[in-house]
Amino acid sequence: MVSLKEKTVKGKKYLYITVTSSYKGHKVRFEKSLGPKDSDPEEMERKKDFYTDLFELKAVLHKVHMEAKEKEFKYLSKFYAIYLSMIRNFHSQFLEDLYPSELEKYIDDQNVKYIHHTTAIEGNTLTLREAALVIEDGIAPKGKRLREIHEVENFKKVLRYLKGYKGDISIPFIKKLHALVQRDIDDEQAGNFRRIEVGVVGSEFTPPPAIFVEEELTSLIEWYKDNADRLHAFEMAGIFHYRFVQIHPFTDGNGRVAREMLNFILERNGYPPLIIEISDREDYLKRLQKADEGEPTPFLELLAVKMITDYEDVIMSFQKKAVKDMAELNEEEMGEIFQMLIWFMDMMREFEMDIPKEARERISSIRKFVDMNKGPQLIGK
Repeated sequence: MVSLKEKTVKGKKYLYITVTSSYKGHKVRFEKSLGPKDSDPEEMERKKDFYTDLFELKAVLHKVHMEAKEKEFKYLSKFYAIYLSMIRNFHSQFLEDLYPSELEKYIDDQNVKYIHHTTAIEGNTLTLREAALVIEDGIAPKGKRLREIHEVENFKKVLRYLKGYKGDISIPFIKKLHALVQRDIDDEQAGNFRRIEVGVVGSEFTPPPAIFVEEELTSLIEWYKDNADRLHAFEMAGIFHYRFVQIHPFTDGNGRVAREMLNFILERNGYPPLIIEISDREDYLKRLQKADEGEPTPFLELLAVKMITDYEDVIMSFQKKAVKDMAELNEEEMGEIFQMLIWFMDMMREFEMDIPKEARERISSIRKFVDMNKGPQLIGK
């Protein structure tokens, strides 16, 4: 939080603006003099607004750096650690800045979008508008199968259940999610592990025999708990997702539960929900198949790029808020911005990383950066 303090220097009172950035006990304080307390009030207010926005950005960037260097990715480039940390921190700040009515509307819209796409991937034909009518107004669109209506309605119950759930991943928790997902669709199978052998559509991978499902799922949960403090949360969520699909613990509904587990892990670690859209379906399934074949990186990279592109506007809005209109800044303020950029780039330089090809092609801010002929590297050595 930014604060304003008064200091006396050689008998004269000055106003200072300060912000402390803290990450797991490591604190850094940024401070700047706004000038004598008796300066022109209008100019003092302008300076206060400028440095408040700038220092808020600087505090978040410090946390981004600390997070990015804390845990190594096993499969993804360090580039993604930095961008994903930005998403996590800027999105959190974005939510804090919303009015209660705005926050409620934003979350409701995100939930509708998520429910629509996670069911559409499995063949549900309701449009986004029709899904919204079911979720928000309880209106069933004409000409749609009852199963499709229940699929959408059930996810509203899932999200309501998760809102009050304080525990961690467990066998009963997974069964409960499945029971909610399959309610009024297949009540006999809802919440029960499969008892037959199954195949995965579009994949040559064969899930384990039914008799080993609970044992395999228990092993996956143990792996998740053992690696929670070692593996980066984003990779953890993605790996848990595709390994869950490999086990295929249920006769039906595995994809929907797997995507719910993905977001459960992400949101427990401070990330916004990841929405895999129907337009991503073919690529999503193709990369899941690669993960089945022992190549998880393409699948994890898809998830990372999806998260960044979906929430890139949140990052850019905070940068624009701090930088404002360059034409309105004076020489000192321009210098402060460039000094901050140099400071951040110096911190990031230790990672000595290249921009992955997929990021260059699909993330708009990176694509613009590369198009400006600033070279293939985000940060040079």
